Amino acid sequence: MAHHLPSTFYSRGFAALAGLLLVASGCDDGEPAAANPCGEHGEWHEDHCHCDQGYSLSPAGTCVSTTPAPSTDAAAAATPPDASQPDASNPGPDVPTPPDDANTGEWTFTPSTTRASIGNVADGSRVWVMEGLDGLYVLSVEFYERYGAPTAPGTYPVQQHETDYATCGTCIILATECTMNGQSLSCAKELMPRAEGEVFLSAMGTSPGQRITGELRSLVFQEVTRASDYTTTVVAGGDVMDLSLWAFDMELNPLEGPGPVCGGHGHPHGNVCHCDPGYQTDPTDPMNCIPQ
Repeated sequence: MAHHLPSTFYSRGFAALAGLLLVASGCDDGEPAAANPCGEHGEWHEDHCHCDQGYSLSPAGTCVSTTPAPSTDAAAAATPPDASQPDASNPGPDVPTPPDDANTGEWTFTPSTTRASIGNVADGSRVWVMEGLDGLYVLSVEFYERYGAPTAPGTYPVQQHETDYATCGTCIILATECTMNGQSLSCAKELMPRAEGEVFLSAMGTSPGQRITGELRSLVFQEVTRASDYTTTVVAGGDVMDLSLWAFDMELNPLEGPGPVCGGHGHPHGNVCHCDPGYQTDPTDPMNCIPQ
């Protein structure tokens, strides 16, 4: 920032300087002692100097530049920024930080509560569902045999058709900003993966009591909205989150019916149980019902 003198100081200083110049110029009716006392930036005219444009008389009577030297602030402003240093004035987009590793941005999903189920849909094809709850995040994976999901161990890249809930066989959904409202789990945003990363399965049980084991690797989630026909649209400027790893190893429960589902006192609805009268959703496990 340039420094400006107060106007009162400037006017008083200018008047004093003008008086000094008149005294120091030695102007009289005689001839100058030298051929051109004005220096190389002015000419003698009868009894005083005519200075070139940009110059004025100094106390010594010569013509000197009136252009001030650049201040240190001005010099600093004229210096281009060092591209190797971060620009604190432009911190970049506000990207939500996963809960466990804000420094690296690499998020390893480590849920406090998990559940896996297997069952059949109306046409007899199988469906597997895995769910994990980690603080304000719910991550679920749904494998639909009818739509080409894997049914055996292997490594499966995330394909373009799996970025849309209307066409996915392996449907991976990340719900964020989740809160418990009474007996319901409410999440503000939903994200699905881009066509990158992979699903690794080392075991994929085919009936309750068996296990599903594997990893989600190097997924990039983007915020989406879903229409009533399940068509998925990416939210322009929405949240983007990187998942480096989710390693899972879970026993498969029946997808529907009595027994371990919802503690035997309710039925699953999305990522939360609807509990029977006299029971409520477990605050530590939305997929379980406990007595009120």
